[in-house]
Amino acid sequence: KGVNGPNVIKGLKVYRNNFWGAFLHVTQNLRFEDCLFADNGQYSAFIVRGDNLEFVNTEFIGLTDFAAPYVLCSLGQIGIYLHPGLLNEAVFGGIPDGAFKGTSIIDTSLTKFSLADT
Repeated sequence: KGVNGPNVIKGLKVYRNNFWGAFLHVTQNLRFEDCLFADNGQYSAFIVRGDNLEFVNTEFIGLTDFAAPYVLCSLGQIGIYLHPGLLNEAVFGGIPDGAFKGTSIIDTSLTKFSLADT
């Protein structure tokens, strides 16, 4: 959609990455819809200076039954890492009229991010 709304990534499957599933650095106006993030090493989604990002009806699974013995995983595995600085706040010097809202997580699940769960 772009200019009048977020760009939409629909049905994406991100899995078995050794460090992070998605690295979103200086990213804005992006919507992940009906996606799956599973069996990623340290972070499923790593967000640094992001604005207007949305995860909608998306599933985050730390370790599935299929990959648990094969995926490099640490005890500090994280579903979504959110850096506290927003893009427009940190890079462009302010948030005009509340137009930028950081990251929203809507109808999304995060499961099996503990070694006890696998």
